[in-house]
Amino acid sequence: MKVGDLVQHSSTVGECQHKFGVGLVVKFLFDDDFGDSRWAVLWTNPRWVLKDGTAVMYESEVEIINESR
Repeated sequence: MKVGDLVQHSSTVGECQHKFGVGLVVKFLFDDDFGDSRWAVLWTNPRWVLKDGTAVMYESEVEIINESR
């Protein structure tokens, strides 16, 4: 995954019923101790956001639907 990718929330993640819509990956944040990267994503229908309008998502929580160049 990289900045500029379009993503959608993975349907395999828990029992999440919220429809996030489409997201744009805008920033790499960090890797956790288990090797799962965290990214800042701008969603069309976010559940929660930081002050800059992005949501922190694990890479395993999203699926890439269109890769940036």
